[in-house]
Amino acid sequence: MVKCTMARAKTPTVVIWLGTVLSICLLLGLWTTLGEPPPGNINLDEMVASPTESKIPTVFWDDLLGLDFQSGEKSQRLQNLEGQVVQIPGFVLIENARQEAGKSFLLAPNGSAGVHQPPPPPNQMVRVSLKKAITFQQFSGPVWVIGEFQITDTKTKMGVSAFTLNNAELRPLRY
Repeated sequence: MVKCTMARAKTPTVVIWLGTVLSICLLLGLWTTLGEPPPGNINLDEMVASPTESKIPTVFWDDLLGLDFQSGEKSQRLQNLEGQVVQIPGFVLIENARQEAGKSFLLAPNGSAGVHQPPPPPNQMVRVSLKKAITFQQFSGPVWVIGEFQITDTKTKMGVSAFTLNNAELRPLRY
């Protein structure tokens, strides 16, 4: 009977000690990540990793700002890229959260773009039509999309997209 009483008396000390150690570990973990962006807000324009060794032009989100979606004026760079096969980094946004697989989706510059209202401007969303259907769950992080680049408005449930990538392929972005 005495042993049980002593064990109970020591238990709070052990719990406090473990709680302190866990708190310190948690704080150290947070301290080391304070300077890093959260995964959903990775600045893809600063990434240099490319999915291919070929000469496929890379289009970044700043390039897409070269379209004035109100007047329709396009930068020379966008005019030169229209109709070409290009690669664009971004995040997959599906229109229907219950959809598990498919051949089309929206590409956005960050992973939280589909959550916010109002939607991103048309020159910051790309409508993607894939060659083959994919399972969306396998592409929850940043991706490269390679396809034929077109400047054309497409209305979706999530807003208007000013660009499309047709006959596209999807690859995970490694960083």
